[in-house]
Amino acid sequence: GYASEPRVDAARKSLTAYEAGLAMWRHVVGDPADTLSPGEVDAFYAQLGQQRKIRYLITNCEKDALAALEMLRGGADWEDVASRYHDGATPETGGLTMTIPFGRFDADYERPIFAAEVGEITGPIPTDYGYWVVRVEGVKDIEKPALEDAMARILDLTHNRKVAKLRNEFRTQVHERYNLRVEDEALLKAYEGLPEAEMIIDPATNEPVPREDLKPLDVEPADLDLPFYSYEIDGETRAYTLGDYKIKFDNMNTFQRPKKSAMLGGLRTHVIQELERALMDAEAKRLGFYEDPEALANVAVKVEEMMVTSLYNEVVTYDDKITPEQLDAYWAAHAGEYDVPEAR
Repeated sequence: GYASEPRVDAARKSLTAYEAGLAMWRHVVGDPADTLSPGEVDAFYAQLGQQRKIRYLITNCEKDALAALEMLRGGADWEDVASRYHDGATPETGGLTMTIPFGRFDADYERPIFAAEVGEITGPIPTDYGYWVVRVEGVKDIEKPALEDAMARILDLTHNRKVAKLRNEFRTQVHERYNLRVEDEALLKAYEGLPEAEMIIDPATNEPVPREDLKPLDVEPADLDLPFYSYEIDGETRAYTLGDYKIKFDNMNTFQRPKKSAMLGGLRTHVIQELERALMDAEAKRLGFYEDPEALANVAVKVEEMMVTSLYNEVVTYDDKITPEQLDAYWAAHAGEYDVPEAR
């Protein structure tokens, strides 16, 4: 009767969602990424050793990046535009410049930079840290190893970059299919309301900061009804306000809560990743992975293991009390097994 128990039924449902999701990712990302063509390897090696010096600025919102891009392409001074729109940290050197070696960063970040000519301004480039606007200042080639000597590293990097590319493309498709929206106004107010310098580990106790000591999201009551994020599933729009997010945030533990140090882009990424759980589950159902034979077989094995464990724990019992009579009877039958030869 274990198969009909509510806890087993709940486990079956959650395991089905989990295994269907894994099957979907294998089909969409894992299997295609495992096949690398000679052309892909050669293309990566051709750019290996290239470095690009860039001047940049980072904005929290895409509209600010677009405004900055328009001004810069119109001939405005970079420092003037950066003083108005740059939301990121400023390096100790004071200049918003850095060198990008090919293959070191995310492929979606590198692609527009290495496709641009010297002097060209490109962007906005979305990242977890905000939207980048970049001008290529210079190009440099450094010595690189022979293809044969670097093949193992190249295969590993090329595979990882292909996985990331396929994953990001799929995520974008899912966002568009379910009309995922995050409103910048509410996002900015949520970011401004994040506790300052919140720590995960309390240095005084070397333990995670307990929930009761965490500060709530500081949001003005007048802003609680602001639309924050929404998506559509099965023709139904599911919309949430800044107040809904505050309730969710205030109940998170210290590991779950986004931190202000990750910038507004980090908060956006955190929110989207939480929303993607429902979207990816809906997409797995739409694509039929809830009926995938391998996924169902894996669920069946795990449910059977769960039921067998329940059976064992409830039916197989041990009597941990031994009477003197039982001990005497055992000794009478097995005393000879405990004889130890005398050694001199």
